[in-house]
Amino acid sequence: MKKVYFYVMLSFLAINTIVAQEINNHWQLGTSDLNFGTNPPAVTTVANSGQYGNASISDDSGNLLFYTDGLKIWNKNHQVMIMPLSFDNSIGVLQGFIQPQPVVIVPHPGNKNQFFVFTTCNEVMIGASTYPGYSYRYYIVDFGDVQYPLGKIINPSSAPTGYQNILTDGGNYIQFDYIFRPIICVKNSTNDGYFLIGQRAFSGGQTEFFSYKITANGFNPVPVKSIITNDISYTNSQTEGTFQKYSSAVIKFSPDNLKMGELVINKTSISGSNTTYSSSKFFTLNFNNTTGVFSNFILVEDNSTAIGASVDFDFSSDSQKVYFVHGNIYVKDLMNSAIPARNLSDITNSASIPNNFDHIQRDKNNNILVSSSSSYLNRNSYIHKIDNQDSFSGSSLILNHISLNGYAIPSGNYTLPQLIPALTPPCLNNSVITSNVVSGTDRKQASNNITALNKISNGANAFYHAGNSIVLTSGFNAVSGSNVKVYIEGCSNNFGKMVSNSEKEEITLEKSEIDGARLYPNPNNGNFVINLGKENKKEINIAIYNILGKLVYTRVSKDSVVEVNLPDLSSGLYIIKLVGDNYNETIKFLKQ
Repeated sequence: MKKVYFYVMLSFLAINTIVAQEINNHWQLGTSDLNFGTNPPAVTTVANSGQYGNASISDDSGNLLFYTDGLKIWNKNHQVMIMPLSFDNSIGVLQGFIQPQPVVIVPHPGNKNQFFVFTTCNEVMIGASTYPGYSYRYYIVDFGDVQYPLGKIINPSSAPTGYQNILTDGGNYIQFDYIFRPIICVKNSTNDGYFLIGQRAFSGGQTEFFSYKITANGFNPVPVKSIITNDISYTNSQTEGTFQKYSSAVIKFSPDNLKMGELVINKTSISGSNTTYSSSKFFTLNFNNTTGVFSNFILVEDNSTAIGASVDFDFSSDSQKVYFVHGNIYVKDLMNSAIPARNLSDITNSASIPNNFDHIQRDKNNNILVSSSSSYLNRNSYIHKIDNQDSFSGSSLILNHISLNGYAIPSGNYTLPQLIPALTPPCLNNSVITSNVVSGTDRKQASNNITALNKISNGANAFYHAGNSIVLTSGFNAVSGSNVKVYIEGCSNNFGKMVSNSEKEEITLEKSEIDGARLYPNPNNGNFVINLGKENKKEINIAIYNILGKLVYTRVSKDSVVEVNLPDLSSGLYIIKLVGDNYNETIKFLKQ
């Protein structure tokens, strides 16, 4: 029998629903705010915005926290975030060339008030002789300073040159001229930290990948290196004003975190005649999310007709298909790589009827969404969706899936925000929770039993679920203003709102259970105890109703602890009304 026991008098608390992947709840696309708390997302027009979030993050309750384009960071009120001692609060400098992946946000695993912001800025010059080249940089957004309740930017640099926040290979700055600096984060195998992935490419058929560990101790600037030999031709030659030839890249991980794909984009432009030629190559690598090491280079597409000028891609949810954006949209089956990529766009791309799909990205609800720069039929005022994404032959494009309320996505270096991997707690057979929750959200799960003896402070959240029973002991205390939800479910890593059925039971603490009257176990098999919280010297009328309002049981009692035995009740939700002199309470319970 699955049980939730309440053995403690709790202070009054309000219950809020917190969904899984809350940190990915918002995309700030210029004037349009997409809230993925619903599926499809709700779109709100933000009058005082207009800034674009190439990366964004939400708080534990799913509310927008801050966002950035890679140059500036804006707080939840769409104001430029302050960097003390900085003259312009910038985190990026001289963004002269378009960067496919300009910035990524990573939560600090050991500090709920801090977030790392990694950016792929261009050259930085201080004085005539100080020149670190083109580098990855990072900053810290901090919410722990009471003087800056909307957050402040911390520059980790300390030396006079100010370059300590520039990533190195363990000794030297990572440099590759202009825009070849793809960047992404992926969570580790123990689900308690991340790897930040960077890359340095060489034209001689060799690529160096860097995996930086981000743990509860913070960011480790010494990376794990993987040198991959390949036949990718990375190029970078510049003749200002006439001829330019350079490589850029997009890197993304499959949903199972075990495979990384890279789309290498080679561009040749002749500025005099204003023409541009592009080609693309796509390869995959295996990734060891315990060590951070890459291996097993596989060239999947080598400038084929289908993906020849692709500019973005993403994996299907089963990690076996890849979708490329190349004006139209193409799908490639990684399990049958000999089969050519298939065009699944609804309209054939042409000069007269352009699709101009630009970017593609998975959202927190596991949908693959696509943006367009084309004003034809206002296509850039909508977000589009890949339907049936796990099917190579059956996937299709749903045009105009999400309306941006008439506002177009700006043209230029505007990507769809990367999905930030959400860390989930480990699964134990039995768990005893003793650590108090002062702020943020505490998520715990167990396959069998959870026993809670801790305190949940005002403004803090606690989500606990176990496979068989949850015991809130005499040491457990949820104070006024805290948010607590416990429910019966094993180690699913899903901390969203549960749907009550015979297998999943969600218990929300009622005010009656908090102020005095408590019922346990809940859910139950029809046999349960009602504890009125203190000695009762007057008659209390106990009436039980089913969900349709039909009276199914009644009795009068003067006892402070009342045992009820109704094993023949039908399964479902029931309401108990407790009425007496100056006494009126309501309790809900679930009969299994």
